[in-house]
Amino acid sequence: TTQSLLQWIRFAYGRADVLPDAEAPKLEAAVRPHLRRLHRLVRRAGKDFERMDVASRHRTRKRLKRLRYGAEFFAALWPAQAWTAYQLRLRQAQEALGALQDVEVAEPLYREQAEYDPRAWFVVGWLAARRDALIGDAARALRAVGRAPKFLR
Repeated sequence: TTQSLLQWIRFAYGRADVLPDAEAPKLEAAVRPHLRRLHRLVRRAGKDFERMDVASRHRTRKRLKRLRYGAEFFAALWPAQAWTAYQLRLRQAQEALGALQDVEVAEPLYREQAEYDPRAWFVVGWLAARRDALIGDAARALRAVGRAPKFLR
């Protein structure tokens, strides 16, 4: 098992010569449905992102991370140029969701701190305003992930 995993890793990093020719189509057929499903869920979340609660947004972020890292791991299976553009959109969406997550974690902590230190209310207000802007940025980034590349359809 370990040797097989190491072969897949070498293959994912451009060493296609280590993967027997007969195995690549099998791997592609096994990977495609999983990536397609994650893509569909992320894309659908982009349409409703502004209306989601914090837990749903976090769930979307975790799905996006699985999609991005899966896409990176298996990138050698598909055409490099189109895959690179797709990965760029995934990375931008993940960064947007990460910035939002940081604000959503910090805001309750500063609300708690404001009970003891009234100066913390300034930070709470700033974070709330920033959160609203970041929600819009994240929704746009998720929508930019857009249609699945041809090779995922």
